[in-house]
Amino acid sequence: MGVMRHVKMNYSTKDKAVNFIVDYALNPTAQKAVCMPMKIKKFGLMPSQKGSVSEEELKEIASWMFDNFPKNGMNMHKGEKGKNCSATTKAKKSQPPFLIKNPNLPHMTKLVMKNWDNADLNLTKEQKEKLLVIRKETIGGVKKIKQAIQPLESEIVNFDNNLTKVAPKVKEVAKLKADATLLHLKCIKNTKAVLSEKQLEMLLK
Repeated sequence: MGVMRHVKMNYSTKDKAVNFIVDYALNPTAQKAVCMPMKIKKFGLMPSQKGSVSEEELKEIASWMFDNFPKNGMNMHKGEKGKNCSATTKAKKSQPPFLIKNPNLPHMTKLVMKNWDNADLNLTKEQKEKLLVIRKETIGGVKKIKQAIQPLESEIVNFDNNLTKVAPKVKEVAKLKADATLLHLKCIKNTKAVLSEKQLEMLLK
């Protein structure tokens, strides 16, 4: 159940995760959702479960889900049977808006989440809490930038040969991508500061 991985990315303790699930199941809103906005746009919000299940029943369900999902070793980008759930076109849409894409600038938060419960990485509770803060700040910032870039890029690719009119939009996209790149660099710096040299070596090998 991939959604539980997203829940655990955003809520570091079982109590917080269970409280979120109960609240969201009863009062779902787009602002509370932990899944990608494109999923909500495609499938819509889940209906409220008020009247269908009690709060106590939801707590029991949420507690069981937290303890049993995701299964150890499940790739966050794949389903339980290992099938890739994203087509190539979707993958392109989810590309981060960084100016520089280079193996020497890894997606640290993604690497960390893939190895979140890896015994070889052996993250402590304190490290996980700090890494979740870094992840939330980075993803939140990049998400806002992507939302700002999309309408600008749409106008640019459909420009009417008026360079004077489109030039400011090109410059704005460049600035936004530079801001996203700085967020990326900050994420790398802050993540490295949390991890030990041994953990970094394991993560980047």
